[in-house]
Amino acid sequence: MTPTPKTKMVYTVSEFSRELGVPHSSVRRWLKSGELRGTKMGKKWLIPASEIERLVNPPKGRRVQSSGTT
Repeated sequence: MTPTPKTKMVYTVSEFSRELGVPHSSVRRWLKSGELRGTKMGKKWLIPASEIERLVNPPKGRRVQSSGTT
């Protein structure tokens, strides 16, 4: 039997920021504002893997706002 690779279920802030190529501060800001779903466990945030898909491919008619000034 060949072992299958494990699929990551949750990401830390560092892992999530590395996957998306964004600063840690942006990920933390999105978590605090509710723009990004996550659970705080002690001092660490755990972010579901599904959030990467949601941010990369938002539903039609919706889009994630950039942090630029408007």
